[in-house]
Amino acid sequence: MVPPNEAAHASARHRLRRWWPPSRRFQIVSAALLAAVVLLIAIFDWNWFKGPVERLVQANTGRAFHIDGDLDVDLGRTTVVRADGLRLANADWARDEPWMARAQRLELSIRIWPLLRGRLHMPMLRLQQPVVHLESAQQGTGANWAF
Repeated sequence: MVPPNEAAHASARHRLRRWWPPSRRFQIVSAALLAAVVLLIAIFDWNWFKGPVERLVQANTGRAFHIDGDLDVDLGRTTVVRADGLRLANADWARDEPWMARAQRLELSIRIWPLLRGRLHMPMLRLQQPVVHLESAQQGTGANWAF
């Protein structure tokens, strides 16, 4: 024999299943998850990626790289990345300037679908107040980077 509390609880579950069929429950859960992801993206602080990006650039160039300002990303089919206060160190043998390149702001857009197929399509690259110092070593060599 089923105790009265358990019988009432089972009856309530049965009524809920009747009013919320599995397909409807799936739609509600999916919509809630999608809303949570959109909210997370909207409030996410992209500055968390500054350190990993700086280390990646430094590993590929062998030179110190800094993002002194904010890093912001607008996700979409064409994703826009903005970074403020960029500095790339000069080579150790450089005579004049400690920084090879600086920019007050970098703004670039990347199309996502071609990127997923292994092709880089960057319709816009904009630098504000860029300063670049190019210098070759006494042996006539300069930077030899492959990206």
